[in-house]
Amino acid sequence: MKGVVIGSGFGLIHAQNIKHTSGLELIGIVPGRRQSYAGERISQLGLNIIADLDDVIQLKPDFVTIATPPSTHREIALKFLDHGIATVIEKPLSERDDFTRELSGARALATVYYQWRFHPAIEIAQQLCAKALAPTRISLTFRHHFLAGRETQWAWRHNPLVAGSGVLADLGVHLVDLLFWLTEQDFTPVKVSSGVVHSTRIYSEEEIEGRTEDYLQIEAAAAGNGTSAIINVDRTVAQHNEIVLEISGAEEVVKIRINTENGEWSMGSTVHTLTENEQPARRFYTELAKVLKGGQTFKLPSLDQISKVHAFSAAVQSQIKY
Repeated sequence: MKGVVIGSGFGLIHAQNIKHTSGLELIGIVPGRRQSYAGERISQLGLNIIADLDDVIQLKPDFVTIATPPSTHREIALKFLDHGIATVIEKPLSERDDFTRELSGARALATVYYQWRFHPAIEIAQQLCAKALAPTRISLTFRHHFLAGRETQWAWRHNPLVAGSGVLADLGVHLVDLLFWLTEQDFTPVKVSSGVVHSTRIYSEEEIEGRTEDYLQIEAAAAGNGTSAIINVDRTVAQHNEIVLEISGAEEVVKIRINTENGEWSMGSTVHTLTENEQPARRFYTELAKVLKGGQTFKLPSLDQISKVHAFSAAVQSQIKY
């Protein structure tokens, strides 16, 4: 199954995972405006550079992965879906509320890159939620250091008109997806608080305004059964790259910690390591390969699941002041 990556920021990470996934062949990348920045890495990976989206369509790939700024996702995705090309969209989906409705009429598979649901620890947590814990409260935390200092490689991340939001789009939507995926319940945000750590950022030696949120807390409640959830995300925590999941049942509390750099995870005192093929990104693309060959999937985010995450995130975003 042949694929093309659109975008050469995070697109390079997608490219590397696609190249090493059995059953998939990466036939090129559309680097866009970041080609001068990413040129050396593109050469190291031995990627074929494709000039524009129309050239991609002429190559008739089986799928594309879109790893461009969120404000561009809708236009690019619909272009390929209209030609019957399966589309993987980087999170967040889009700043457009009606995009999920448009995807429902797509001529090909459309999904979002929520890769953390493929981590083995998350699978264990899902089994616990389904069979043992009957959770009354779930706490999900995602801390990362990639914007701990004032310097940034992405001017668009700090502009809500392009990014849609800040840490909600960077990290928060992953946890929203996990909340729905683990519990199979519908949640509503009850209280939202957020803030900006650096009101100005340094991009290419120039000072720009930091307008999107750097940290965010969401309190949420499930309909009917009283299950509550709290989500904390922060992209400015030095020397931290982790997801922490705490599930509280009537008689037991389970805590899982995941190192998002190397995939190592712990539940209790035991630390588990992952092979390359067990990494969530690799498992996402392995599942994609199976589906493109006609297999069934229960793990790739469905349009119904994507719509719920999108609606929840939009409700949260409406409570953040930009």
